[in-house]
Amino acid sequence: MEPVRSHAPSTHRQVDVLMLSDLRLPGGTSHSIAEEIAAQAHAGWSTGLVHMNGPLVSRVAPVNARIREQIRRGGARLFLGDRPIRTKIVVVRHPAVLEAAADQLPPIETEHAVLVANAPPTDIDGHRHYHPAVVDQIARERFGVAPIWAPIGPLIREAIASEVPRGLREQDWLNVIDVDAWHVDRPGWRSDRPVIGRHSRSSWQKWPNDPKVIKAVYPVDGSAIVKILGGARPVRDTLGHVPDSWEVIPFGGMDPREFLAQLDFFAYYHHPAWVEAFGRNILEAMASGLPAILPPHFRPLFGDAAIYAEAAEVQSVLSQLYADRRAYEDVAVGADTWVRARFGYEAHQRRLSELIGVPETAGQQKQPRSSPQPAASERPSLLLISSNGAGMGHLTRLMAYARRAEPDMATHFLSLSQAVGVVAQYGFSFEYVPSAGATGLQPRRWNDLFTERVSDAVTRLRPAVVVFDGTWPYKGIPHVRDAYPEARWVWSRRGMWRQRILRRRCRSRSGCRKASVRLLPRCGVAPSARRSDHTSCCWPSSLTRSASDDAIR
Repeated sequence: MEPVRSHAPSTHRQVDVLMLSDLRLPGGTSHSIAEEIAAQAHAGWSTGLVHMNGPLVSRVAPVNARIREQIRRGGARLFLGDRPIRTKIVVVRHPAVLEAAADQLPPIETEHAVLVANAPPTDIDGHRHYHPAVVDQIARERFGVAPIWAPIGPLIREAIASEVPRGLREQDWLNVIDVDAWHVDRPGWRSDRPVIGRHSRSSWQKWPNDPKVIKAVYPVDGSAIVKILGGARPVRDTLGHVPDSWEVIPFGGMDPREFLAQLDFFAYYHHPAWVEAFGRNILEAMASGLPAILPPHFRPLFGDAAIYAEAAEVQSVLSQLYADRRAYEDVAVGADTWVRARFGYEAHQRRLSELIGVPETAGQQKQPRSSPQPAASERPSLLLISSNGAGMGHLTRLMAYARRAEPDMATHFLSLSQAVGVVAQYGFSFEYVPSAGATGLQPRRWNDLFTERVSDAVTRLRPAVVVFDGTWPYKGIPHVRDAYPEARWVWSRRGMWRQRILRRRCRSRSGCRKASVRLLPRCGVAPSARRSDHTSCCWPSSLTRSASDDAIR
């Protein structure tokens, strides 16, 4: 992902909609930004992004994968530096970010500014994240206009109404979703018992604090199959254990759409003191075609799209709908109709049009809508990862692989080498990941960063083969490999080890599990030791240069 740096003579960068936020946020805020980018691009508005290091993300992390995907598709441009920006409207996502990081902004000239309140000013433990009056004043000074405060739902409206100067936007700034992209066909039941599930971050705020409520909503007696995406540490803290009958997947361990396709019902109950700002996970579930069972306090937001029940009533609802497929399908159809009308892209396009008018490019060819599924090349994808040595040996070996790989493979580099840009001369795309030495991070923190970058690349590219070239696979490699077992994983390194040492190293390292060389038949990569049918350690026999090309002989 290459940030846009304009070379136009004008001193201003210009865009229709400028969105400001901490673009690293892992959950609903970033996903909502990505959806709004897609809705704007589909209508014909241009979108610019400015990242601010806000107070809510304390670790080194990349821009959220869904936002990066929109940038890659051309739906938005990421602006860096302090050159002025001119725009019709500024949309700030999360007031806490503006309060903490306004000094990171370039000069901005705008006609309108919207402050989208994604969360209440104070959380349930009393910690105050932002002060509406302070944020309002910052917006006036930075943007030169009176900002419009827009809560994302009724509960947030209630939480901030008394603190916001000069009132709130009459309508909530509801999150939107591409319903068609999320829809899942459900021809029948997933099992001989109801399959109920939920997905959210593994935060104690996101789970009930009463053992009776947890057991009532998510059965532990086997009467229903329970699937959890996002981890269940708060359940372990509350119950003393995670029920053996549950299937628990860590946060980020599966694409939410794939997860929702495995369910018959979605139920989301959280800590009684927590004000759920919106519940994007609920919206995604309903867009996928699932009946959503919720506590009654969600009714003002989701209206007729959901089923509302107290925790003790959930199992009765499950039993009734599971016994009557037609009634189940009627609920799903009703939810689809409501979601399309209230939360579809058109809703966002209407509210923008009310503020800045229709796009000047309206009527021209529109960009395709976004999808939560990673954009996949029609060709099998090859991901080549190199460590950073004293020279360019690791990168050069991978270059030779890439140029000798099957001609119908789409190849992408992810490298710790600062020389990785050289691969662009041969038509290959690339990403640079700074090494631990370049970042100055402690090994543990750097490994977390590396793991996240590799995981993001694999999620985005869905490679058929991943090749790591380095002395040792970093700790993050096995973690990502286990999360994406469908890829073939290969560990490559120079072939100067003695055979007995190489075999011992391959037995002791798990980084090359699921490795296979059959998809790279022209690379000259050969198996040297095999621990099982699924494990290979590989090395190139030698690297030479012919008159016409790099080659492995």
